[in-house]
Amino acid sequence: MIGWSAHQVHHSSQDFNLTIGIRQSLFQKLFSAPFYFPLALLGIPPSLFLTHLGISAVHQLWIHTELIDGISPVYDFFFNVPKHHQLHHGTNKYCIDRNYGGVLIIWDRIYGTFTEKQEHEDEPIAYGLVYGSETYEFSYLQLRYYKFLLEEIRKEKTLQEMLIRIYIYVAKGPSYNPKKPKYRTGDKADYPDGYPKYGLYDPKITLKNIIAGVVLVSKAYFVTDYFLLSDHPKNPWLFCGALLYCTLTTVCVCELSSGQKSSLRKFHQTLGIVFFLSLSLIFTSSKLVFACYVFCFMHLILQ
Repeated sequence: MIGWSAHQVHHSSQDFNLTIGIRQSLFQKLFSAPFYFPLALLGIPPSLFLTHLGISAVHQLWIHTELIDGISPVYDFFFNVPKHHQLHHGTNKYCIDRNYGGVLIIWDRIYGTFTEKQEHEDEPIAYGLVYGSETYEFSYLQLRYYKFLLEEIRKEKTLQEMLIRIYIYVAKGPSYNPKKPKYRTGDKADYPDGYPKYGLYDPKITLKNIIAGVVLVSKAYFVTDYFLLSDHPKNPWLFCGALLYCTLTTVCVCELSSGQKSSLRKFHQTLGIVFFLSLSLIFTSSKLVFACYVFCFMHLILQ
């Protein structure tokens, strides 16, 4: 369940397109890395591991689409394709705990976790989370499940109950109910009906917010492009400062997309920060620039 705290960010979108392939948690690598360490002990060469990891990442990107369903009956039987992964991202009860495969879907067929999309054509897939959220706010989507787990632990009255709860969160799946231990991810009968019941999250966004979002994304694009085509990555302080700026841009755009009133204030503050830091690049050291970025980033994200 603690691993789901990170992966739920990837599943939180109510749309299903290629951008979902790169919609990831800040902490996802912390949970995936321990599964890679034993490969080193088994003697897997780093070159082979990195090649496989790259192929796996590329393959798992293109399957996030509704434009096509599959390749061919033979290919679709062994490999994961969009129609299989669409079902994996659904909140419908027939989608829960199904089609886990990243590259090879044959494992789901072997272990009994495979469901064919065509078997449920009468019920369209509703993407997102069973317990969805009505915001695009960056820190909330990234941290909300950790907060939920901590709140549940604090409700326990004794240390023993807390430790049992922690064990459940580490060893069991999301929605696991100790009263129904045979259901690894909870009893589907207890699940709500998903967002067809409460509707898509579609906030009203003003023209000002749209323009502000376009400006911020455009600036972040040029910053990223500049660093990819220059030698500045050799300067770690300047590179980390640019990385924090792009993260700050993401924070602001998420709030602008949620229609929050405070988002425009943060937008103007961000533009001011960019102007100030541009001057700082000329007159001060890169370490000071990085320190200013950290301060401004923490100031805006914690407001």
